[in-house]
Amino acid sequence: MRPTSIRALLSVALVIAAGGAGAQESQRYSLQGFGGWTYAKTDVDNDFGYVASEDGDWNNYYFALNVAARPLEKLQVRAQAFWGQDQRGERTRLDYVFAQWAQSPEFKLRVGKAPVPFGIYSEVYDVGTVRPFYLLPQFYEGPLGLIPKAYAGVGVTGVRALGEEWELQYDAFGGEIRFEPFSTDLVSGFDPSTGMPQVRTIDSQLVGREMVGGRLLLAAPSKGIDVGGTVFHAGEIKQRIGDGELGPYSVTESATFVNARVQYQKGSFAARAEFFEAFARDADVRDFYVEGSYKLGPHWQLAAQYEKGDILLNPGDESVPAPIREHESFGLALNYWVSPEFVLKLNAYAIDGNMIARPTAAGLRAALGTIEGSTQVVVLGAQFSF
Repeated sequence: MRPTSIRALLSVALVIAAGGAGAQESQRYSLQGFGGWTYAKTDVDNDFGYVASEDGDWNNYYFALNVAARPLEKLQVRAQAFWGQDQRGERTRLDYVFAQWAQSPEFKLRVGKAPVPFGIYSEVYDVGTVRPFYLLPQFYEGPLGLIPKAYAGVGVTGVRALGEEWELQYDAFGGEIRFEPFSTDLVSGFDPSTGMPQVRTIDSQLVGREMVGGRLLLAAPSKGIDVGGTVFHAGEIKQRIGDGELGPYSVTESATFVNARVQYQKGSFAARAEFFEAFARDADVRDFYVEGSYKLGPHWQLAAQYEKGDILLNPGDESVPAPIREHESFGLALNYWVSPEFVLKLNAYAIDGNMIARPTAAGLRAALGTIEGSTQVVVLGAQFSF
């Protein structure tokens, strides 16, 4: 990203921070930061999570700055800027910027580019100190990237008490949603002279317009339990290939996204499970994971995670080679918490399938049968928050 873009993001952060500073006497501002760095390596030539390669990648880091101001008792303005580097190169962007009017705890209006209420981690995407693994489950941030950080539009949210321990949280939202850019390999045909498959790799971004959705979440904060889910429908799906203009998406004209979640977190133990599915005309994408962690005293933590994902094509459709339609992984974590705001993480994964762990020209290699189907990954890093 050009220096002018970085300066623009810093300017936004400083303006909002200044708005909060004007109300310093009544503590009507906040400044938070989240970041991390990791070294990651695979045992074969498959890349993983945009941070790991066979040669080992050191140049993986990120930082997010979250600033908020409360110029009026019921009005809050919040923004988050992001800087990072990984296999996708340098990335600088404004994750979200929105205003929230809190009429009451039961009714809060949001306008702008706001966090999308889809999944456990979507609203704490960059906060590595609230999860046991350095990387998010791959449906969030892998090559598919089907859970964006934010949507641009209007939403309402609120919470209502149900007795002394339980509460019902809700969200309703609509507007436009831009998914993470990704690369994919497509078999476009076969060479008539050699019989070899013709595979092309495209860099793409999907944009969902005419989007409406909602979330319900039943929670008992004192018990550490929540269960619920989200559904949203994008009435129009557009695609940008490379730096081109938005155009029709060949896979579907619209799509529906579903999430179900359950979480328990109290004391030293935490357990989570989520299911995701994206429904489209020619292909569905499905993923689920389960995750558990336990802290051994104030510093050491053990965790395990299982994740499985599939791309489901229509019968007879072989446009995406079979090996890169599947992902299955088992992860282990050994973490050392220096403090609640700073953690050192040693994570390892055993992976089958190439939907997420894949080499360059994955589609061609899958069609030729020369792709490595199993991948071992080691991730060593640190994450912090303030």
